[in-house]
Amino acid sequence: MKRWIILLLCFAVCASALYAMGAAHPTDLQRAVRSGQLLRIHILANDDTDEQQAVKLKVRDAILETFTPALSGVPSAQQAVQLVQRSLPVAQQVARRVVRQAGYDYPVRVRFGVFDFPDRVYGGQLVPAGAYTALRVELGEAAGHNWWCVMYPPLCFSGQDVAPSGVRFESSFLKWLKAMKKERENASKQA
Repeated sequence: MKRWIILLLCFAVCASALYAMGAAHPTDLQRAVRSGQLLRIHILANDDTDEQQAVKLKVRDAILETFTPALSGVPSAQQAVQLVQRSLPVAQQVARRVVRQAGYDYPVRVRFGVFDFPDRVYGGQLVPAGAYTALRVELGEAAGHNWWCVMYPPLCFSGQDVAPSGVRFESSFLKWLKAMKKERENASKQA
């Protein structure tokens, strides 16, 4: 029982230290959330069929492929907003092209404004629910499941929300706890 209390205390100390480190050295995303300097993207599929969800993801990939290189060199959210606003016709053309290549002829609406978003976690970092400036792409009836991400600072990667393929996040503390559990299991087997 004493071991568990000590483990819990160690966990509390480690969690507090990690929280303090995050507060003292915030990531780009944390700074952007705190300052309200985010630019989001929201893509709504025509409907929930597998085919329309696949079209939505193809539109996502094409738009991110178009915008991510330009946005990664932009030094401020204000400049990112200006770049995306100037490029709305480009976003419209890209989305419309993908929809037509998929064999559909429904309308594509591209809007820029302030929209409500739910809580979302990117790479273990919470972006709280709220109204955010965003590029919104509505495919056809826009009645299907949607996809959203953060365009600035750039967090969206083609095919994923969180990290490019090959990147894997691990917790050293969790690895330590698993090793302790394994040690305890081995000790109990030997006894």
